[in-house]
Amino acid sequence: MKVFLVTHNKVAVLGWYGHGNFGDELILEGLRTLFKGWQVHVFSSDDTGAYPRINFEEVNKCDLFVLGGGELIGTKFLWMPYPCRFKPRTKMYRLYVRTPFSCRSWINHVKTKKVILGCGVDAENKNELKENVVHDLEQFDYIGLRDKTSVDILKSFPQLQSKVHLFYDLAFAIDVEPNIIGYLAKVFPFKLHGLILSHMANIPYKFGSYNRKVKRVYDTIANLTTEEIRQYQKERFSEMLERSLF
Repeated sequence: MKVFLVTHNKVAVLGWYGHGNFGDELILEGLRTLFKGWQVHVFSSDDTGAYPRINFEEVNKCDLFVLGGGELIGTKFLWMPYPCRFKPRTKMYRLYVRTPFSCRSWINHVKTKKVILGCGVDAENKNELKENVVHDLEQFDYIGLRDKTSVDILKSFPQLQSKVHLFYDLAFAIDVEPNIIGYLAKVFPFKLHGLILSHMANIPYKFGSYNRKVKRVYDTIANLTTEEIRQYQKERFSEMLERSLF
């Protein structure tokens, strides 16, 4: 694995952070671990949580932008930092209220280098992805996905093939003691990150449901040890830096 001396040391990360969602906070901690030594500027999609709503002027002062964690690649839109909000009018009818930036063009406001890390594709196959989503994905220098199905879907687009790589879920990067991971796996045994914590703690995953997201990640990691996943992830992270910054 190549080691780089990082002189570009400011990174802006965007996700559903600071809203009390356990999985997203694990993802953010994984990003902080991967970008150890960097100034990490955290943004969310709105200003109702612990982190500020994305500010493109501040993002563009950074050396790298990361869209990180979760099933953020949708069929109609890449995940939107300025979501269309519902404004109630009657019990039976709601009206979309547009926020300052177009839902379809927000990524064009990011002028610095752009990467995706640890995300999934919220689609069953390539035919469900709208043309504007694929176009937005073309703007990224590197697309690191958390499961093999998502990789296969995006690699089916010729213009994305060289950008798309398996990266695994960002929660695998967290740097905490094994006994703490075991404790968290028992306290938060639900859904996707319950599965990941159970895998890391080497204990059975008993309590959650095997929905599509969970099954995709389970099928991707089932025959691998946590150390194998972490080593692979570190190598891909180094590769991402080489492709994006150097």
